[in-house]
Amino acid sequence: IGPGTGALTQHLVKRAEAVHAVEVDRELLARLRVDFEDTPNIFLHEGDILKTEVGDLVPEGKVLVVGNLPYHITSDLILWLIKHHDRVSRAVILMQKEVALRLTAEPGEREAGSLTLALNYRCEAERLLDVPPSCFRPIPKVQSSLVVLRFRDKPLVEPTDERFFFRVIRGAFGERRKTLANSLSGALKVPRAIVADSISAIGLDERIRGERLSLEQFCELANDLVVRMKTNSDQPSDGEA
Repeated sequence: IGPGTGALTQHLVKRAEAVHAVEVDRELLARLRVDFEDTPNIFLHEGDILKTEVGDLVPEGKVLVVGNLPYHITSDLILWLIKHHDRVSRAVILMQKEVALRLTAEPGEREAGSLTLALNYRCEAERLLDVPPSCFRPIPKVQSSLVVLRFRDKPLVEPTDERFFFRVIRGAFGERRKTLANSLSGALKVPRAIVADSISAIGLDERIRGERLSLEQFCELANDLVVRMKTNSDQPSDGEA
């Protein structure tokens, strides 16, 4: 992703059977076509990777994704990778160290967030090494880290409703200063008592904050909430027969 001037690509073509390079900059792409004119195992594509499907590049099989790209699209790229989890075996991405710490954080750590858990659901993230600003031209003002994402054959947990599971995770981190019960009550538009009962049912204190839960606990909570919310919606309201 983002081959640029080809500094990394020139090494990848020596090690891989085929390299599909996606570049959004037309001028850089034109330069790459000249530089790799005699390289039969490289396929250059013009476009925005976030608007590209893996199947458009490689119809079958799993791919290894490598990227050294603008840091402002890192979060969007992570979501893109999660979307294509069934086609990606691994991803090796250079990113801002601050983001790398978030993605590799453990539940309960200050850096952990909803993106951390969403990623952990589909893959194992490991920070391999840090890269100082002096390694880049021009020299950036931030530290960088190389992160590898190893995608799982199946999710780490099995929620009853995957979309609702992710709504619960996002809602839990929406307002970090609030308790989990208050955050989810507002985010899901559910009475606080129902959320509190679910939290207690999985063995947690209803005053706990969302950042303290593991992925497994979020799955338990989401599964319990699905049942309670359905039961509550099936009950007749006041005045109904």
